[in-house]
Amino acid sequence: MGKQPNIAWSQIKAELKQWDAARLTGLVQDLFEHSQDNRDFLAARLLRDAIGSQVLAPYVKRIKAAYYDKTGDMARRLNHKDVRSAIREYHRATGDLAGVLELLVVHVEVGTKFTREFGDIDEPFYDSLETSLYEAKKLLLSEEGRALYPRVKDRLAALLPKVKNIGWGYGDSVRDVEDELQHKLGESAT
Repeated sequence: MGKQPNIAWSQIKAELKQWDAARLTGLVQDLFEHSQDNRDFLAARLLRDAIGSQVLAPYVKRIKAAYYDKTGDMARRLNHKDVRSAIREYHRATGDLAGVLELLVVHVEVGTKFTREFGDIDEPFYDSLETSLYEAKKLLLSEEGRALYPRVKDRLAALLPKVKNIGWGYGDSVRDVEDELQHKLGESAT
């Protein structure tokens, strides 16, 4: 079997420019039918305004599935990579900062719940949660993100008693981020 050719977007784009609307619509339909990820991406990109927060549901489901199986038990293998992919794919599909923030906070909440239920995990586990926490902080401290703080303020504060005795520095990180956001945004965002 030979080596896969390197195909550039410019090649695909040049081909698509020759297609009429019906043929392009058929291609999108084929992509839609090809995978659930494609359906979720197209819904997020094209239907976000029509279906509102429901567009987040498959991405939230993917985050939860990275930790819990269908019965609510611990997943056989924690999948931090799929969590990151879900958040990144939603962002790429929509550019919706409020939705991205929601997914980041859901990740931190689900991961915190998971470690409280199943005990201390490992450093990569907490690194993944802290990455989402710091991304949420960065988004909230940005000019366009400041207005989103009231949406998550109470949820972040509700994490504090839950992370009290969690190790690997995770509890300290949550407290530090919550304190910084409260200090910088608490009064001005409300």
